[in-house]
Amino acid sequence: MSRLTEGLAEVCRQRLLEEKWLLAPSIRAGHQWLEVITRSGLPVANVRTKTFKSMALELAAPEMVRRGAALASERAGLVLADGVFRRMKQSGLAYLGALQAGERLAAAIHRSIDAMRLAGLPTRAVTPDKFEVEAKGRELLRIQDEYLDELRAHGLVDYAEVLWLAAARLKSDPAALP
Repeated sequence: MSRLTEGLAEVCRQRLLEEKWLLAPSIRAGHQWLEVITRSGLPVANVRTKTFKSMALELAAPEMVRRGAALASERAGLVLADGVFRRMKQSGLAYLGALQAGERLAAAIHRSIDAMRLAGLPTRAVTPDKFEVEAKGRELLRIQDEYLDELRAHGLVDYAEVLWLAAARLKSDPAALP
């Protein structure tokens, strides 16, 4: 066994009947690690394999339920970003308005919004002067604000918000994580 699976086996031995969460890069990888332990003759009772995303969703779930919110799929995020861009283009975007609306542009806008949000910065911490072209930054931040309003209007949260909700839960209730 590798050092990783030896360590996992030791935890399984010490806490045989307690619930255990195994954080793995994928469910498949986690199951493979557990299979190595099982093949060595050790039990792996009550081990729940989770990815980082599934763990964050589980931790954030109570607050999401309280809000009546669901995680926006990648496709929903693209559709909302595209809709916001098209609507704002009609009302006047000086810098980004020259671009042709479409799936590739929506994906680029969505990736930019995700990158800013996943950086963990509050919305107002990113200012237009931080962009290479200030006008681009100003318009992208306006699009982001509208995008977040659209998410809320549809009862959705993005992955960045799931991470913030999970972190807040762990801060207020450390026992939420076995």
